[in-house]
Amino acid sequence: MSPSPPRSRPRLAPPPARLSGRTPGLSALSAVVLTLVVALATPACGSSRPDQASVPVDTTPAAASTGATSPDAATSDHEAIKVAARDAYVEFWNVWIEANNPPNPSYSRLSDFYTGPQLEGARIGIENNRVKGLIVVDDRERPEDHSLDFKQVELAKVVFDDCSVDNGKTVNASTSEIIDGDTVTYLRRVSMRLEDGKWKVESAEKVKMWPGTSDC
Repeated sequence: MSPSPPRSRPRLAPPPARLSGRTPGLSALSAVVLTLVVALATPACGSSRPDQASVPVDTTPAAASTGATSPDAATSDHEAIKVAARDAYVEFWNVWIEANNPPNPSYSRLSDFYTGPQLEGARIGIENNRVKGLIVVDDRERPEDHSLDFKQVELAKVVFDDCSVDNGKTVNASTSEIIDGDTVTYLRRVSMRLEDGKWKVESAEKVKMWPGTSDC
């Protein structure tokens, strides 16, 4: 165990009195040498070198004492967050189809994947479809493929760009007439938050649109 630093600097003994015209005797020289040895051997406060005996050695693992995480563990957590957010985002779109066929702004699963402004906007859009007698139908033969580019990853928030081809159709529920069946590609900036253990979309803003299929 390294010695604890002294509370004050060691006090040097006063040098022996010089005798005029005489050489110090052996006892006087011994006292000087002994004083120097004690001074050099005693640890000093404020050492600038970590290998000095005056620097306490902490044998506690860094991760246990400071909560530090190894690079590999941090990368693993980072990837796990992205996977969980992506899975929830895919389900976010599945719920949109479910809530619009038939349109039901009170659909129970909406609040599991939508939050804040996105939840409010979704309910307004679903109510508009209900009033107009429209439903939203997904093209099962050409499922949407979401390409996500994460811009921000935190423990409770992620932000990413989503490039995806929209193959859904808006259909008149009474006549089966396709009101909007165009295939378009959207680039969206999406923000998600972790609430009550669930990843939810709080905003999904359209940044750009291309007719047909594009890679953004």
